Amino acid sequence: MCLNKNPRILDVFFDDCVKRKDLIHVVDSNGSTMDKSEAIARGHLVAVDTLKAIYDDEYFIKELVKAMIKYSDSLQLEALHLLKLSV
Repeated sequence: MCLNKNPRILDVFFDDCVKRKDLIHVVDSNGSTMDKSEAIARGHLVAVDTLKAIYDDEYFIKELVKAMIKYSDSLQLEALHLLKLSV
């Protein structure tokens, strides 16, 4: 999975085995890798519950909203960290 360089764009990958597989490698546009657990925490990788997805027509919308919140929170934490470094 390649991440876009633009912080205004959230790249999301949905997979039902994202936590069990070791096939997913996250790389940003500069070639830097991101740990899978960090990508999950930041909202880039979303584990899919297949049964819920089948029965809930809005499942992926709800999961995307959760991913967007995680991503927004991670950007805010990054900004706070950079602010602390510059002070």
